[in-house]
Amino acid sequence: MKEFGTRGNLVTVLFLLMTMLGCGALDASTPVAQSSSGLVATPAVVDFGNVPVGTTVVRTNIVANTSRSPIVITQAQTETSAFTITGQKLPLTLAPGQRTVLQIAYSPQSGGTSASRVVLASNQVRLSTTFALRGTAIMSGRLNLNPT
Repeated sequence: MKEFGTRGNLVTVLFLLMTMLGCGALDASTPVAQSSSGLVATPAVVDFGNVPVGTTVVRTNIVANTSRSPIVITQAQTETSAFTITGQKLPLTLAPGQRTVLQIAYSPQSGGTSASRVVLASNQVRLSTTFALRGTAIMSGRLNLNPT
């Protein structure tokens, strides 16, 4: 057998890679997991607006199963303690096409803007979804009299 050298080996490897990629494209009738299938949260951002410190505001978000098989939402977590998931018992099974409403509470303890995200984990490997949360905590007006 004759040696082709470095260039010949490179051409052979490129040919094999192109062949493998081309063969994968032939089976276009079989859907593969895409980022648009699985758990989809609508809207992508839940905005709480201005919320007075020490109060709680609850908003909702819709999560839909856009896949062709049931999905079990096993966990829902937020990144900051100002936001919490309420009103939904987990684990929760969603049939294909089924939707559920998640309730999120925003309870700011200090003034300023708050941002977080909700991460929904499921029983499907590598299938989770996230959506963003934001709100602005406002301090209530206080009037100090001097002298009292």
